[in-house]
Amino acid sequence: MEPLIVALDHPSLDGLVATFMAELRSEARRFGPRSMRSPKPFPSLIDKLERGAPVRLAAVHDGRVIGVATVSDVGEIAVAVVGDRRRCGVGRSLIAAAIDRARMSGHGRLVLYSSRRSAAMTSLASQLGWIVVDQGRGRLDLIIDLTRHTRIA
Repeated sequence: MEPLIVALDHPSLDGLVATFMAELRSEARRFGPRSMRSPKPFPSLIDKLERGAPVRLAAVHDGRVIGVATVSDVGEIAVAVVGDRRRCGVGRSLIAAAIDRARMSGHGRLVLYSSRRSAAMTSLASQLGWIVVDQGRGRLDLIIDLTRHTRIA
């Protein structure tokens, strides 16, 4: 079943989001090829998600926040999904909703900072029409021009 994507502007979601963030922080970090398919979010990503941003969205399923996406005022997007729901389409749904919201807010492009370690995010971004720019030292910038991008199905 597809998660419900909601705006994180209601105080009733605060406890659910706090639980989600704690779940991300407590996840065990693994290394190697298996972890590249579903890596634990870096602490810096979790910090970005916790900061206030003009666009804040959550994927909710059965009363549980299973993913969060934010878009900053300068068009930086951050996305994370809980470990047991990765590779199930939650990130794709959050990115689609974030793109729609960013476009409505007047953003011309979005940038998502990632790493080579996150093969899943790089693959998803490529499938959705994002340009992958290798910045060296394992850093990737994923960029999408919203003036040319069509809706994600």
